[in-house]
Amino acid sequence: MTSVNATDFWQFSLSYYAKVKPICLAWQDDFNANVNLLLLLGYLEQQRLSITGQTLKGLNQALFVYNARITQRVRALRRRVSSLNPLTTEQQQQFSAELKQQLLGVELVAEQQEQQLLVQLLTANTQHNAVINAPSALLELYLALLQQPISNTVQQQLIQLRLALSPFK
Repeated sequence: MTSVNATDFWQFSLSYYAKVKPICLAWQDDFNANVNLLLLLGYLEQQRLSITGQTLKGLNQALFVYNARITQRVRALRRRVSSLNPLTTEQQQQFSAELKQQLLGVELVAEQQEQQLLVQLLTANTQHNAVINAPSALLELYLALLQQPISNTVQQQLIQLRLALSPFK
């Protein structure tokens, strides 16, 4: 049985996210989707693995707590720094830019921690839920969990998400 490797998943995520960032952020903002869970589902599809709806629901619930307590708070702080009124002195502008960059680094660490949590939880459930050569329906399953209908726009986004997986296969 193939399992999910945290390092491989992280490397995949960095490359895949660069290709699908606008869709990931749109789903995060519009559907309250967790980008790391979305990336995991892409990774699982690329690996020809699947999980049950119950496992997906459990992963989503487990991430919710960490994401709300840590990741979202760091992201909100970084965005507040970014949205400050233009600072008057060059020194203040430099300080603001450095602070934003440091917060971005902290946010990235929080994202990586979320991914490690996902891998740990998934590994604990793999013996019961992983299926080799599973159909590609994980993204639709996630949309259903988020209670989001598949509009024409979302259908196009699903196609783009899957096309971006092609180089990894």
